[in-house]
Amino acid sequence: MAGVEGRGSASFDDGMRAWLEANVDSTESVRASTAEFVGGQLNVLRGPLVGQEVRVLEVDRRKGTALAAMGAGPKAPA
Repeated sequence: MAGVEGRGSASFDDGMRAWLEANVDSTESVRASTAEFVGGQLNVLRGPLVGQEVRVLEVDRRKGTALAAMGAGPKAPA
């Protein structure tokens, strides 16, 4: 499962399941997005997290990784 150490399972609605299938690669990670910080705000420029900035919980600039919330929410992927 993307972003989780080890293995686990979770239930997702059909929309989230389709989004994950389209955006998770063979290593079970969400494909990379390109982003920038402007005035302390995260702006995703390209990739599957465009428009999903509210879901990004943590960014590790040194490792080039981010932790994003999945599931239903105010800006759930279509």
